[in-house]
Amino acid sequence: MLFSADASDSKDLIRALEGQDAVICVMGNSTPKKRNPTLVSAVASLVELMQEKGPKRLVYLSTILVPESRARAGWLAATIAPLIIGNDIADHIDKERAIISSPLDWTIVRATKLGNGAQTWRYLAGPDVTATKVLGMVSRSDLAKFMLEEVQGNRFVRAKPLIVM
Repeated sequence: MLFSADASDSKDLIRALEGQDAVICVMGNSTPKKRNPTLVSAVASLVELMQEKGPKRLVYLSTILVPESRARAGWLAATIAPLIIGNDIADHIDKERAIISSPLDWTIVRATKLGNGAQTWRYLAGPDVTATKVLGMVSRSDLAKFMLEEVQGNRFVRAKPLIVM
């Protein structure tokens, strides 16, 4: 069952978590040039509530541009993007820190640039993949497929796979 919630409202989050087997978190910043402390706090609250009430499985969407994986994004993205969206990257670092420090069965999916195209099945995914296209985008359909498969298959529990073109 799918359920959406106001991430800044803990009562709404508690209702959304009831009876769920897993959470796929794709909360994104609508203004990536600015820090968003509300979003960082919402992810930290989600992690705390999941520890208290369940479920224990979390698949979280992050960015390949966090320092640990940035070099795998390709030179252009790794060099230019942090200058433009450095604040968004900093928020992802903080959110990842809250997730990693938890005992949850988490997976942090670090995606390259996303596009609205149809499912292509041509993406690469795993902890050691590297982007092969300078401006390659992964379709949101492919990303959704990968994240759902991860919830069902648990291939990357407590790992940070990348998804790239």
